[in-house]
Amino acid sequence: DKGRLPRGNCNASLINTSYGAYHEGSCIMECKDRYLNDTCGCVNVVPPLNSVLQYRSCTLQEWAECGYERYMNFTKLFEDPDYTSNICPCQSACEETNYEAKLSSSTLSLSYAQFLHNVVTIQQQLRSFSHPDLNIEYSTVKDIHDNLVVFDVSFSDMV
Repeated sequence: DKGRLPRGNCNASLINTSYGAYHEGSCIMECKDRYLNDTCGCVNVVPPLNSVLQYRSCTLQEWAECGYERYMNFTKLFEDPDYTSNICPCQSACEETNYEAKLSSSTLSLSYAQFLHNVVTIQQQLRSFSHPDLNIEYSTVKDIHDNLVVFDVSFSDMV
């Protein structure tokens, strides 16, 4: 709900993060990015787009060899209040808007998979995601059809 002050202290100077408007969750995501970057040299497969820190995305191999384990470790560490207060001191936002998220997903139709396979720029991008050592390839229509999914996330105003 917009405009309601949180319980406890808030800091009105905290306005923006690399994830947009400041809120406790965006501060935690920045801490996670810092932790992953410091321990693996990269962050999630898709880093924040407007980060001034210019984090590099993990490749699938880097994620498999380092990122996933460190991400799970961060999640476990974050349950410890001493860790969070010392390493990731995120304060409550003075003003915050909350939205209910709704998620739907579906598999790709065979005709859409064929379309994606025929678009050269998409083929190149999918090939960059392929990693034969991890048995991940997107070289055929069947690979695309069997391994890609469409997610649609929408937010509804909680007025």
